[in-house]
Amino acid sequence: LPPKGGERRLIGAGVEIRAHLNGALEVLHNGQVLAHELLAARPQAPVVDAKVVQARPLPVKPSARHPWRLPFSPAAARVMAERNSAQP
Repeated sequence: LPPKGGERRLIGAGVEIRAHLNGALEVLHNGQVLAHELLAARPQAPVVDAKVVQARPLPVKPSARHPWRLPFSPAAARVMAERNSAQP
């Protein structure tokens, strides 16, 4: 359905399509008939280069001082727990 007027708010909304015995189609949303037009064929998606589709951003690696990279020690865990509990 192409947007006409204030119907842009219906993007992603559920609609009901009724096919009458005389061949007419009716598109309804919340019981209200919507303006529509029939297409001769389904529009084709544009062809995209495979390299563009497969391109992914490189993951960001945490710095050497990031807590994930520090060795774990129970003493350090206690200190961190005390610091976090002291904050309001």
